[in-house]
Amino acid sequence: MRRHAALIVSAFVLAACNRAPAPAPADALPETASTTEPRAPATASVAAPATSPEPAASAPPQQPAPMPEGSFASYQCDDGAQVEVHFNGMAAGVSWPDGRSVQLSQPKSAAAGEPQVYSNRKVRIERAADGLHLRDGDKAETLCTETEASA
Repeated sequence: MRRHAALIVSAFVLAACNRAPAPAPADALPETASTTEPRAPATASVAAPATSPEPAASAPPQQPAPMPEGSFASYQCDDGAQVEVHFNGMAAGVSWPDGRSVQLSQPKSAAAGEPQVYSNRKVRIERAADGLHLRDGDKAETLCTETEASA
């Protein structure tokens, strides 16, 4: 992290040092200067290569508030799956349109800023800032977007 910060600072310092001075306005030229004399050519400057600086380390994304007990949410997943999740405090029930359902438990209460995680031996859901992460058995984890929620 310190190396990245040093590189970013160095890039800004080099960019500031390589700037050509702004041309003086015409009315600021000395009156003794002849208008027929050619001006000296401007000196070329070498600028640092254009690179996008890495984003500064920011605070982690804000996690969603815990779902109230007895609430539910419907999700559409990136892999095409649809699930409905019923939240009951330290437990959650997940239902699929084909009739399959599972009960999940929360191993510990989520601390502020941490995602809510519910799991059993085969299914795991994680309610995070970017949506619901679902792992169903041996399938790869997929991101699900909330489509409907109870108040």
